[in-house]
Amino acid sequence: GTLDGTQPRDRPTVSCGVFGETSGRVGGRVVIDIEALLTTYLNAETDERIVGEIPSDTGSAWVKVTLLDGRDQTRPADYLTNFLVQFDCYAGTNGPTGQGEAQAIAADVRGFLLAMPSETFVDAVVTNVVVRGPRRIPDTEFKPARQRFILEAEIDVHS
Repeated sequence: GTLDGTQPRDRPTVSCGVFGETSGRVGGRVVIDIEALLTTYLNAETDERIVGEIPSDTGSAWVKVTLLDGRDQTRPADYLTNFLVQFDCYAGTNGPTGQGEAQAIAADVRGFLLAMPSETFVDAVVTNVVVRGPRRIPDTEFKPARQRFILEAEIDVHS
């Protein structure tokens, strides 16, 4: 879906990906690859580059997705997983323009994350999303420092 009420654009089927055995099941359940799910979903919904690592071309904006933690919420059944994921939203330029660009990207990503419980995914059901941020923390690994806003999301998902 879209956040502005317009018709959703054509997009590929969003699959969650799986870890573990070739069948995608570990101990009788599908184990969700949350980074693959989020990268595929956000690439389909936004106009931004959604990546798992800093791209070689940093001349245009991008969002880096990083899994920080995942914990089972329904022991001993191991049914629902709560993932903590970080989204680093980078501007393609620096200065005031870059700050506004990074902030706008973070706002878009936040909106699409919050819409996830109403979306349909292959092999995954997102039941809840809580987003913290954005926090403006320029990345000082770049010279000069690159404008960046950081979001963290807790995402409850089961197969």
